Amino acid sequence: MRLTGELTNYNFLSGARRLDLNARVSKIGIGRPLDGAPGLCPAAKQDIFSNRLNYYAGATLRQPVFLGLRTVPTITVYTQRVSEYNAYRRTTAIGGVASLVWRGLTRTPVNLSYSMDLGRTEAQPALFCAVFNLCDAVERDRIQKTQRLAVLSLSVTRDNSNNILSPTRGSIIRLEARHSSPVILSDSGLQFNKFVGDASRYINAGGGNVLALRVRGGTVFGRSFGSATVFIPPQERLYAGGPTTVRGFAQNELGSLLYVSRTYRVIPGLPDTVVVDSTYRRIVPVGGNSLVVGNLELRLRSPMLPQLLQFTIFTDAGEVWNRGASSTLSGVKLKVTPGIQITAFSPVGPVRVAIGYNPYQRPPGPLYYEATNEGGELVCVSAGSNLPTHITRDVNGVVTNIRQDFGTCLPSFQPAKDNRLRSKLTFSFAIGQAF
Repeated sequence: MRLTGELTNYNFLSGARRLDLNARVSKIGIGRPLDGAPGLCPAAKQDIFSNRLNYYAGATLRQPVFLGLRTVPTITVYTQRVSEYNAYRRTTAIGGVASLVWRGLTRTPVNLSYSMDLGRTEAQPALFCAVFNLCDAVERDRIQKTQRLAVLSLSVTRDNSNNILSPTRGSIIRLEARHSSPVILSDSGLQFNKFVGDASRYINAGGGNVLALRVRGGTVFGRSFGSATVFIPPQERLYAGGPTTVRGFAQNELGSLLYVSRTYRVIPGLPDTVVVDSTYRRIVPVGGNSLVVGNLELRLRSPMLPQLLQFTIFTDAGEVWNRGASSTLSGVKLKVTPGIQITAFSPVGPVRVAIGYNPYQRPPGPLYYEATNEGGELVCVSAGSNLPTHITRDVNGVVTNIRQDFGTCLPSFQPAKDNRLRSKLTFSFAIGQAF
């Protein structure tokens, strides 16, 4: 549930300048402090980052021309909180964006922008530990404290489609490059380079039917392309899975996964070790520094209520992975998920319900136990890891603290495959076409 408000002055200070004031809140009903609907959206409540309200408040000033050129300068000041399902939550106390849009090429605006904000990103401890080797609580707190993030970006969009909401012919190409480093005043711990490209093609198949194709790819790296495994802010990593990418996977669950256990079992020794004693209770999407996604769909006009309903047959393919010393492109295998979809056209845009077929078993990954109730932190319980674990008990034998020595948590846990048809179907709901 979302609430938005906008106010626009088209002649601010009598200079044909445009001033936009925007405000938005989402997760109404489940996010504090507007969390008054305990029974609303139980699936969203499985996300530990859904317990806080997402918001945005900003003011944007646009100058009609700049130095007599076909350039539109824009300045934005904002504050916001935004989250990605099961992945991270980003809170920006104050931020600003200065951008120039050059319209020298017909239907191909070029946007150069510079942004800086003071904010903090929260992510699940298992993600920091397994991906960035930040397993110590002090190290994680250092990364998650408020820092200065500056980003210089360049984006180019070529839009030859005939409709902004549901194109039936034409094409759209988008390219974006993003850079962050101390050279542009970002904190030294926040350095990355990111390139993302997206191309879509829409072909009129006659009778109101449309053949739509898309390919999307991206990469993120640190100071150099070879430093692909250094710390990259979670909000800049690449994710896929969900109603706008690969619909056979749940939101952000394409690629590697981490698992959080319900409990643990102690194997006595000096020191003790711990292993899992039950199934996992939560999945942590890892995302990646490399991504490729392809979509092919045939959008068919409904024989009944053709102006209202549309049926779609689709096949999505893609993969998200982390480049590193032990991974190669030859080891990347695309996941292919076909499916069907029904779309209803509404005043707010196309409303879609999709069913994707996913025959794949969840990938193996590290398994952790969050020992917060035992006065500890993150504990690896993957079979075979055998990391020395120090357990403190009170006089009644109740565990009061769990501390584990540093080491590699093996990706040895893999959920059992469920061969029932229902378990292979992924349902998703969204507003707007997939691409």
